[in-house]
Amino acid sequence: MSKKKELLPMPSLGGRPEHCLSCGYPLEGLPAPGACPECGLEFYGGLTMLQIAGVAKRGPGPAWRKPVWVVLFIGTFLWIQSAALLWMMGVFWISLLLFVSLVAGLTAMGVTARQGSVGSEYFAITCAGFGRIPVGGKARITEFVRWGEGTPAVRIERVGKYWAKIRLVRKVPDAKPEVLLDAGFRCPAEDLQVVEQLIVRLISGEGLEDRDSIPGYEKSVLMASDVRYHQGA
Repeated sequence: MSKKKELLPMPSLGGRPEHCLSCGYPLEGLPAPGACPECGLEFYGGLTMLQIAGVAKRGPGPAWRKPVWVVLFIGTFLWIQSAALLWMMGVFWISLLLFVSLVAGLTAMGVTARQGSVGSEYFAITCAGFGRIPVGGKARITEFVRWGEGTPAVRIERVGKYWAKIRLVRKVPDAKPEVLLDAGFRCPAEDLQVVEQLIVRLISGEGLEDRDSIPGYEKSVLMASDVRYHQGA
């Protein structure tokens, strides 16, 4: 019997994380508000974090892969054109050697591509930036991206009933726009505007204290995680 694939979690709100989103230092027992003793990243009490789960778009990869693919495709084309001729000339071993080399090269490129694939992640978004945490992995955090100079622009597009794309782009004067996040994530289509507004407030430093004023918030999936904190948030 095949194992049923587990769905990614819906967007949720969270308070102070158990570990620092930047360096992984344990924050349990430290008074809030405060700062991580290891890296100085600030944390606060109450609801201060939005978590969405999804899959980030894979980067272009190392620059050397493209010319290697070109060489392999050209080699495959030439082998197809000359294999029969080499066989008729009695130097079939050259054809066989080329074939083995091409197969080995294509296999190696395929294996290294799979090793560089991106799995499911939590994107923990705060006023300082966002952390990337593997879903179901042992690592607490893989990367923390600070908002830095300039205000990142948020763009969310619906893909399906429960799937959307998010793109965070930081624009700084006299510099090329920097893509901070380009990913797909799980979220009901009717709650996308709520999620976008929450992210805008976090990026601007406004926080989540006045989240109830966002149209549609009280009917969104985010209320499932908010109820636990209502009295203390």
